[in-house]
Amino acid sequence: MLFAGFTSSCKKNDDNDIISKSEIVELRNSNFCRQAQGLGCTIEFRTGIPVVIQGCTLFANYTITRCTSGTQITVSIDDFNYTFGTSSACNLLRNQLNSAYFANSFSQFYNTYYNPFYKAMSIEIEKYEAQLLIAQNLLPDCGTGSSAIIEWISSGCYKACAIPVGEDGYDLIDVKCGDGCCYRTTSYCNFNGTPKSQGSQVISLRPCGTLVPNACDENQNNNCQPACAKL
Repeated sequence: MLFAGFTSSCKKNDDNDIISKSEIVELRNSNFCRQAQGLGCTIEFRTGIPVVIQGCTLFANYTITRCTSGTQITVSIDDFNYTFGTSSACNLLRNQLNSAYFANSFSQFYNTYYNPFYKAMSIEIEKYEAQLLIAQNLLPDCGTGSSAIIEWISSGCYKACAIPVGEDGYDLIDVKCGDGCCYRTTSYCNFNGTPKSQGSQVISLRPCGTLVPNACDENQNNNCQPACAKL
């Protein structure tokens, strides 16, 4: 099984894993899902952040909004997209996902393969952001009763779509098939220099609503996944 006992991490760029800019497989703007920003908030853009899933280095791009209210720090992550590297491990991972897409029912594909793959990436990016807070002495020590909150924003309901690449290859992309808004909020503290999760909560703020026709499997919109499914 693809994601039974997978390993994942964020790491420095490796020259053996080269970004292929034509292989962005997800891009959804989350402006309509983003909560109003108050005073004490700054926006930063992350590009090419390496995340390792099953030995494959993927490169993540996203936006963070960091807000400070008193001593409470909240980091919100949205506008996420990623590319595969070109290593043999990445080729294997992509082939496994593509094979699972064609060989399984939609529900099994999402629940067993695609959604866990996305969730693994999102958690590693959260840890990366928490580690940056530690480096800046901004993540409270565990045991103090304080923590920083990291929010992952998932906007739009989605479905996976296989698009042809080359003569016999495919890439999976996310196609919006409805509105939707979901937040995963996780509290992190500093445990001897390592981010430690103190628990997460997934909150659905907006349902899919009317399904949006799309160019990918238009007759299968009943497979539209809610915004919270990956979280």
